[in-house]
Amino acid sequence: MSQRLAFNTSPVDIVVPLETDPMLSPRLDITKSVSVIKIWFSIARLWFLSTDRKRAYAWTTAAIASSFANMLLLLKVSYVQNSFQSALSEKEQDDFYSAVYNFSIIIIVAAPMFALVEYIDRRMVVEWRSWLAHKLILMYYNNKAYFLLKLDPEGIDNPDQRLTEDVHSFVSASTSLAIGMLRQLFYCFAFTGLLYSIAPNLVFFLFSYAALGSGLIGWFFGRRLQAITNESLQREADLRFSLIKTRESAESIAFYNGDAREQKCSTHRLQGAVNTQRRRIFIEAILSFWQNVYSYATILMPALLMAPRYFKGEVRFGDISQVSYAFGRIESAVSYFINNLASLASLAAQTERIETLINALAHSTSVGAPSALKSSKSGRTGSTTISLTYSPDQQGVELNSLTIMTPHGERSLARNITLTVLPGSSLLIKGSSGSGKTSLLCAIAGLWTKGSGSVVLPLPENLMFLPQKPYMPLGTLRDQLKFPFTSSSSSSSTSSLQYVDQDGDTSLLELLDQVGLPNLASRVGGLNAELDDWAHVLSLGEQQRLAFARLLRRCPPVAFLDEATSALDEKLEAKLYSLLQKKCQCYISVGHRASLSKYHTMVLENMDEAEWSLSR
Repeated sequence: MSQRLAFNTSPVDIVVPLETDPMLSPRLDITKSVSVIKIWFSIARLWFLSTDRKRAYAWTTAAIASSFANMLLLLKVSYVQNSFQSALSEKEQDDFYSAVYNFSIIIIVAAPMFALVEYIDRRMVVEWRSWLAHKLILMYYNNKAYFLLKLDPEGIDNPDQRLTEDVHSFVSASTSLAIGMLRQLFYCFAFTGLLYSIAPNLVFFLFSYAALGSGLIGWFFGRRLQAITNESLQREADLRFSLIKTRESAESIAFYNGDAREQKCSTHRLQGAVNTQRRRIFIEAILSFWQNVYSYATILMPALLMAPRYFKGEVRFGDISQVSYAFGRIESAVSYFINNLASLASLAAQTERIETLINALAHSTSVGAPSALKSSKSGRTGSTTISLTYSPDQQGVELNSLTIMTPHGERSLARNITLTVLPGSSLLIKGSSGSGKTSLLCAIAGLWTKGSGSVVLPLPENLMFLPQKPYMPLGTLRDQLKFPFTSSSSSSSTSSLQYVDQDGDTSLLELLDQVGLPNLASRVGGLNAELDDWAHVLSLGEQQRLAFARLLRRCPPVAFLDEATSALDEKLEAKLYSLLQKKCQCYISVGHRASLSKYHTMVLENMDEAEWSLSR
């Protein structure tokens, strides 16, 4: 199955065709391997085609240069070692001390060289990871892709792990293995020439032995290691997700006394991860056994093949040592894939997970992006995607033949809704639980795109949505009141985030008083107090009042409230809606309470499956 790996590396969009057929049987191992290699190259080359490509080429050039210098240094070591051991065996004192002197010089050069090589490798990992993670995070937040991924029940699992652990592991393993293979290639060419000049008969034997051993071990262990590595990553991510979910829902679980059930769930996932690790360790132990047999069997080969010539006096003792050293370097180079089979299997698994993430983010971005046209209506009633248009001339909210489907089109939530909410009017959306009230708001916000018809809205900076459970970002109380227009977002290029705050401490404290939180600032330590988790410090009712303060502070022309006062009593709800009527020209609410009707000029109520009735 052919797919396309799309990655935005502004100002150039890179689209790379990929073959990502799933592994159906052992006979597809070669096809699978080629596919993974293509995917890896497609991801790796993105850095070198981006606006950050100068940095990519600089560190790559430094890694190649240091690898070549390292090869020359090791080649020099082999000659010094030859002279050193020959002088010892032949009791040539002057030659011995000359070799010691030369070796001392090499140590002086080698010590900083090896440190520099390690520094370059590690810096390259950091720079590459920084670029790749940054681009993926931009895609993750672009056009609310993070929301669309969660909305899709068939979407990818654990995007947080892919953005952090998988990206770091991918970059680290890629750098280590790629540079390692380059160095082994240098060693192979350099020491093959050296070995051929001393013992030509060893060259053919060595390459035949290494190729046969590498092929057999790779064929037997490669598929098994990649499969078990994929499973291990999945199970570890599931375990972490279970524990994170418990932490985020600690209060609800405690009220339900659901400790035993959640403990059983987490323990079950832990056991699955442990069992997978046990099987992986067993496979890697068998691989290690064969690698040891394979490697140690080569130790005697140079001595056995060189011994007859040494006993005849045709070669010196140092020649045997140098041949053994060269033989070991070449054998290590040819067997590099086998010696790093476990790392290659892990890299293959991480490559596929990152490729899946990139494709999912690219798909979510393209599907979820609104048209954002500045012209008036552009809806296409017959399309399978709801058309969302932002117009600078639009004063209210306009829905034209709006039909909403569930994300995969299983059923309709609303059919052919046409209405207009102008300044000075307001709309209450009512209906039974699960009838699609929140989905209607999601469609208006552009978060839910499956369906047909069109939505026309004012520009995004003139809109504000209040969800039922407010989001409490990291930061100070001042940041909570200003969210999302805090200092951290002032540099954003998005027009809707270019709001400039002119409020002082007095106005912010007055806002808190208006929404029924007069003592909150003093209770937490002032407007600049920063707490680790505001959502746990404040009750849901306090969070909803704080969110209302954000709304009153901005006074947007159009506001949307999704049961934004569900945790408040009717008296406080009446106070907040009275303030809203004075501050906001036009608003749409979702709610259950009958008392909300008197704060709205229109009511849209769900009557039956996907059927809605509008009354004034």
